[in-house]
Amino acid sequence: MGELMNNILTVLGLLVLLAACSFAEADKGEVSSGLREVLAAYATENELSMDEVQKELASLTWNAEYRSKGGAGIIASSTYVDVLGSENVIVVDGATWTGQQSDIVEVVFVVEGRVRPQLRAADADSAIMVMFTPTYIRYFDFGGNRSGKYQRAITGE
Repeated sequence: MGELMNNILTVLGLLVLLAACSFAEADKGEVSSGLREVLAAYATENELSMDEVQKELASLTWNAEYRSKGGAGIIASSTYVDVLGSENVIVVDGATWTGQQSDIVEVVFVVEGRVRPQLRAADADSAIMVMFTPTYIRYFDFGGNRSGKYQRAITGE
């Protein structure tokens, strides 16, 4: 299944590239048709049904680990951010930290299960930096060398 997953990820990347290159020159119908052709060729080459390919692509797209689910953006296995609220919120190991209002830019660090306003040099290799802005929540995991962002969906006033 690992090789299948790598093949699907490769095709997905090619599809995105195809769409990006073709979109400026074609209407949406032509782009959609081209994507379907690439998927059909991939399914045939790998002896898969189109239903299997579509289910796997949906799983990769919608169930990705770092995609916001139900208003929670997953940063690490036990670290989440609230993308829906009117305040900057991080949940670490079940404990909730609440910061400024969501329209205020704020940067904090998660170190050893605690949210801190500053980063000590000794903690740099294991810290996760979280930056809240009015439109996005961005993070960088120094220890895991990962980063990402979630678009905010403010539900207040």
